[in-house]
Amino acid sequence: MVATIFEYSYTILTFFGVWYTVRKTIHIDHSLKKKIFSWILFGFVFNLYSLSWVYTVYPVLWMKEGVLQLLSITTLLTLSAFTASVSFGVVGYAIHKHSKELLKPFIFALSLVVAEIGRSLLLSALYYGSGSTIGLHWTAGTIGNALSTTPFIEYAYFGGTFMLTGVLGYIVYCFLSIKNIQQYYKHILTLSILLIGIHYLLPVHGPEKPISVAVITTNFTHNSTISKEYIDLFFKDQTKTLTTMTQSLISSSPDIIVYPEDTRYIEHLSKKEKANLFSLFKDTIFVDSTTYKKQAGLSVYTLLYSPSQEKTPGRGKKFLMLFNEYIPVFFNKLFTMFIHAYDFEKYKEQHSYEIGTGKQSISLNGIRIGTIICSEILSFKTMSSLLEEKPDILIYQSHLSVFHNNPWFVMHMRSFTKITSAYMRTPLIGSSNGSPSFVVSPYGSIVNTDSTGFNTSLYKVSKEGIYLIK
Repeated sequence: MVATIFEYSYTILTFFGVWYTVRKTIHIDHSLKKKIFSWILFGFVFNLYSLSWVYTVYPVLWMKEGVLQLLSITTLLTLSAFTASVSFGVVGYAIHKHSKELLKPFIFALSLVVAEIGRSLLLSALYYGSGSTIGLHWTAGTIGNALSTTPFIEYAYFGGTFMLTGVLGYIVYCFLSIKNIQQYYKHILTLSILLIGIHYLLPVHGPEKPISVAVITTNFTHNSTISKEYIDLFFKDQTKTLTTMTQSLISSSPDIIVYPEDTRYIEHLSKKEKANLFSLFKDTIFVDSTTYKKQAGLSVYTLLYSPSQEKTPGRGKKFLMLFNEYIPVFFNKLFTMFIHAYDFEKYKEQHSYEIGTGKQSISLNGIRIGTIICSEILSFKTMSSLLEEKPDILIYQSHLSVFHNNPWFVMHMRSFTKITSAYMRTPLIGSSNGSPSFVVSPYGSIVNTDSTGFNTSLYKVSKEGIYLIK
């Protein structure tokens, strides 16, 4: 409930921020320098607000709680917001240089899109490291995300959150520049008619035949810095809990059972336990996840187990989360100022991951399953690559206990899962540890939410829609 309120407040505040800055640069700021500065300032303030979810990682387990942690997080946020703000200067330039009244709403909308693309590239450059690339990444917390609470989210089909940014910019500018309110309504009516066409005429992806998908939601916590004996005991207890949850689905006989990221359920079963499980679910695909030790570090993989298949297909995580899975080059030196060198090196040993390999979608039992592993959903480039593979269904696995189930982060999670589903026009099934699990329709609306904890739910998925069974 709180996350939903935050989501709507994000929509309202973003609309107001864009409206106020446009109004100021049209009617008050007359010089080019002032217009550019106003939009860079907007970009800084907006990104301080939209990226402030980084505070939800507090307290970080591997650092001492207190002022030092908060100072580190504030430094990261301030540098990120400043870097992201630079590209917004292009909006002020566009407003100043283009005088044709008819084209102004389109020019403004396009300049906002260019600013967001620049933001994405600049942030990926700031966060560059061994586990990342420079590209269209970090698309959470954009201006376009504000439309995730509205029917206009379906415009995401044409370009994800970047297209939504353009639509929002167009709406705001028309509201300001058109003196006759009837003309403004005509613009909104045109967008709405186009939206109806998008909803009913554009293709929706889904399995050819209806399938049932079970979701496992968990709330396990463990500290990887503790002894091996502790870790072994943790996975032993976790396996018992997961076995009980999985066996509760026997009567439903689902086509797919989804576990959160890095659950490692199947691999921790004994041969006898695994054989027994597969005998109970002969036609079920188990979407599990594990971490492999590679030459250059660790690597997270999604694995698809099927009793009818000898081999277990899988693929590696393509887009990693900064600090949790790699240390950006820029911050490597900076953070040694706040953290003891020994503690920092110890941390890097356990959090140095490498980018995985393999296609993001895997075909099994006649279903093309598109997989999204946690932070990958923040990368427009990674999601676009998955879209090209034309999956029938999207499986989103996440492990988010580091964010402490904070509603401010959950709000962002709601937003980017909805936009991803609308962008691909494909149903999305989420399974999470340490946060709610969302199930989203191809139109970008949330069908059901499993609250944080230990839950199982079952869905029917087809081209006609996605429905909660139990």
